[in-house]
Amino acid sequence: MPKWTEVPHDIINGAHQRLWGGLGDRAEDIARRIIDDPTFAGDLVQFVIEYHTKTMGKCAEATTYKVADCFTNRSIFHHRDGNLDRWLPATLPVKIADYFSYKNTTQGQTFRQMAEMIAGISDIGDKRNEDLVSILVEQGKTCSLKQIENAIVRHEAGDKSDGLLDNGRANFFFVWSGSAMFVVRASWDGDRWDVDVYSFGRGYWWAAGCRVFFGN
Repeated sequence: MPKWTEVPHDIINGAHQRLWGGLGDRAEDIARRIIDDPTFAGDLVQFVIEYHTKTMGKCAEATTYKVADCFTNRSIFHHRDGNLDRWLPATLPVKIADYFSYKNTTQGQTFRQMAEMIAGISDIGDKRNEDLVSILVEQGKTCSLKQIENAIVRHEAGDKSDGLLDNGRANFFFVWSGSAMFVVRASWDGDRWDVDVYSFGRGYWWAAGCRVFFGN
């Protein structure tokens, strides 16, 4: 295996941009830890390799999950929107990666504007919502219900590395059903988690201070 200094420059640059872009708002924290802690970079690489190995080992396991099984643990979830079962298919495909990036809203935004933000589109003009949905799906920015549930369960177990807000502010996730885009909101109510689902086309403005999660 060649040393990293022997890898072609364009490959290093491409990987560099994808890595730091994928880290989103956590990029500065990770960069500072790499600089301040001489062992952190090696630990991080080892973690990624081990995680990738475990994840790939699970690929041959279940490829779908039941929507009805999500967010049912009453010790963690206080409210579960019944429209999850009415609007989404009974089963959805599993997404392999179980982690996210996120961006914070700094002003009131609609779901469309949140989607433009995470897709990196500054001027989508008069494109239809369907066009923006296609971009999100093509870029892999959607999340699965199981990913969301797993992140909340980890958070409740003390692992807050996913970055979920637990101060009453909303955490938003774009969920693709295979034929339509929905937005799931998860928020802490002071005791347990509330989970709601909305249609992507809903024009409601959500206040600043929310967090929008997306797949890498």
